[in-house]
Amino acid sequence: MRNQQVPAGWYPDPDGRGERYWDGTSWTSMSRNSIRPNWNLVIVLIAVLCAIGLVIWLIGSGPTRSKPSSPVVEDTNSSKPTISGWDEKSPPTEESPSPDQSMIACPYTAVSRDIDYPNDSRLHGGNLSIEKIPGWDSHMFHLPWISDLQSQYDAVSNGWMSNMAVGAVNTVDGFTDMATTARQSAECVSTSGYYYGVTGVETIKDEAYNVGAFSGWIYQMNVRISEPRELPGIPGDTVTVIVIDTGDPESMGIFISCITIGDGPRAKLVADALTTLRVDR
Repeated sequence: MRNQQVPAGWYPDPDGRGERYWDGTSWTSMSRNSIRPNWNLVIVLIAVLCAIGLVIWLIGSGPTRSKPSSPVVEDTNSSKPTISGWDEKSPPTEESPSPDQSMIACPYTAVSRDIDYPNDSRLHGGNLSIEKIPGWDSHMFHLPWISDLQSQYDAVSNGWMSNMAVGAVNTVDGFTDMATTARQSAECVSTSGYYYGVTGVETIKDEAYNVGAFSGWIYQMNVRISEPRELPGIPGDTVTVIVIDTGDPESMGIFISCITIGDGPRAKLVADALTTLRVDR
């Protein structure tokens, strides 16, 4: 996965305490409570402005003499949106993407949870936790459809990294089916800005996966790229997505890892960490 720097700014605190400032390379000590806009007030203000505008228009548009108006031309524009939202009923595409394929329409979640996670040797998110890999660094890994995200990464080469993360996918965003969520999340990762020049994808696993007594689904695939000049010897990533029904009616837990294809040592580190994945409720 390309090592892209997340822009500096305020983001959900990985420790679950409001928001913390990310300086573009690492977390700072500056934090603040999350502030949400008062949408009721915004709606009232918009309604008032619209009413004022209507009065002004009525005053300035008294009866006037004019030539007969032209016939009304039918508006042929569709009222339906041209980009579909998240549809869990539609199966993921099986076609190999072309190198210039554009990103698919993945949802952006507005869910933010203020959870006080322990500062320990585990990553926490989405009612899941997993042992951190020793020597890997904390990482501001941003996936817009996942909330409550904590992650680690390890630099493979200049501009390329491997990582793993846990977080939550939320029912309000349409995530209700484990298998579909796993497949479509993998598809979103593979068509995100983290990969350029994708030449094909290969499904490795698409099957049930349990964590203790909790049922889930694993979807794993190879994402192959066209080995850009600045990343010689990088064929792409093995992307693994696991979705777990943790018993929370509002969300499901999700695990994601991206490991360079053929990188046996790092793949083993993640496989060993997966044996420690558990549901914390």
